[in-house]
Amino acid sequence: LEAQLGRRDAARASAARLEAMGGSAYAHTLGEDLARTIEGYSRWLQDDAQGALEAFEQMPMEAGYALIFVSELYSHGFARFLRARALQATNRDAEAERWYEGLTASPYEVVFRGPSLFHRAQIREAAGDRAEAVRLYRAFVELWRDADPELQPMVDEARAALQRLGG
Repeated sequence: LEAQLGRRDAARASAARLEAMGGSAYAHTLGEDLARTIEGYSRWLQDDAQGALEAFEQMPMEAGYALIFVSELYSHGFARFLRARALQATNRDAEAERWYEGLTASPYEVVFRGPSLFHRAQIREAAGDRAEAVRLYRAFVELWRDADPELQPMVDEARAALQRLGG
């Protein structure tokens, strides 16, 4: 919240408190991971994709696999999605695509399914893979056809891409 409100010092202080917290027996890097998430998100909000990526790349994410089904805190879905966005923004599309594809294991990652489809479609379109871009844009439009009004511009953008691609 502090990062969203542009309170950088407060966001940094929160990150420092989380890092000092440490972790648990099954997620010994949790505090560090959450601190890097705050740092990366804060930099993303400042339009610093490279800085955000650097923060996300420093996340050890060493929680046990079973924990990703317990809480989003352990799956790090938000951080992993933003890492994919930062990779895409820094023209590392192949890596970004793999991170988007990986957001499927935990039930806490279902919120990223639509946006991941959309951004994967963008990557496939930029790579000249028309058929896969069309497939992904269609899947996104179908999934989000009844999205909330504030999300409809993204659906409209996907529909425009489908028209542009003849899909």
